Amino acid sequence: MSLAIYHRTTQRTKKLYIGNLIDNGAKNAKITVLRDVFGKELKGARIKAPLDHHAMYIKIDRKFKNKMLEAPAEEIEEMMRKAQSRRIQRIVDRLAKMLEAGAACPKA
Repeated sequence: MSLAIYHRTTQRTKKLYIGNLIDNGAKNAKITVLRDVFGKELKGARIKAPLDHHAMYIKIDRKFKNKMLEAPAEEIEEMMRKAQSRRIQRIVDRLAKMLEAGAACPKA
C-alpha cells in the first residue's frame, strides 16, 4: 500500500483522489480515500477505481502528504496534467525510436 494521487478525466467525469493505493495488476486499483478533491467520496472510504488509458497515479512521499491534503484543487489538477503530458511524451519518444530502429533494419 502506497500513498498516491489518483487522477482520471473523461468527457463526463473528473476524479482526483489522494489516498492509499493498491495496484495489484488488475484493471482496478483499490484506494482508501484520504481526500477527494472534488468532494464526492468520504474520508476513509474504500473504493475501486479503474486503471485504463484515462487514469494515472503518482506515488508521493509521506513528507508531502500534509501539503497535498491542504493544497487547492487547481494546483493538484495542474500538477497531474503536467505529469500526464510528460508520460505521453515519453511514450511518443519510445515509439519514435522503435520506428527509427525498424526503418534502419529493412526486412527481406
